[in-house]
Amino acid sequence: ILLGVNQGFTWSMTQSSKLDLARSDQRGFAIGINEFAGYIGVAVAGIVTAYLALGAWDEAESMLVAVEAVDPANIRIPMARGELAHARLLEAVRERDVLLAIDAGARTPVQTARLDELAQEIELQSSEAIDRYRAALQGGSSLDLMVKLGQVYALVGQLSAAETEFRRVISRSPYRVEAYIGLADVMLQRGETTAALENLRAGYARSLDD
Repeated sequence: ILLGVNQGFTWSMTQSSKLDLARSDQRGFAIGINEFAGYIGVAVAGIVTAYLALGAWDEAESMLVAVEAVDPANIRIPMARGELAHARLLEAVRERDVLLAIDAGARTPVQTARLDELAQEIELQSSEAIDRYRAALQGGSSLDLMVKLGQVYALVGQLSAAETEFRRVISRSPYRVEAYIGLADVMLQRGETTAALENLRAGYARSLDD
């Protein structure tokens, strides 16, 4: 509720500042430009999300490059770039896990070389996703972004950082089941099976209370 109030005040102050700066005969135009920029940002985020759902990374990248050229200050860009890097990271991790499941002595030279490439790709995309999500969070706290940031940390084994993000989400909204799932994943990676199960039960119980 407080986040909504904060965003409402922020938006109102943005509108008021534009009115103060504009001449009386330009105020309608100033408000129109502000509204247009806001809706363009929402539309871009929607289109990029659709491309990511289809696995069309290149198309999503092209869309972001085009928007950045026209509106480099668009507040949706860091989040969308984080989403793109996160999607690419997931793909690289899945491919790596498939190759790691093959006995080392049975891997072909091509598969071994691919593992080296994937290690570099995972490092690159995880750094990009973390940096972009952090930048997006600076523009306003978002539980969804915090969950995604925690998921990225967990994917690359930064378990303490992942746990911090998931617990922050749970402390602010105890009904966010995805945060409990993320925290359980962290616990499982540490070998804490009993704690992970208890955490999932707590998340399930909260979901029934919601």
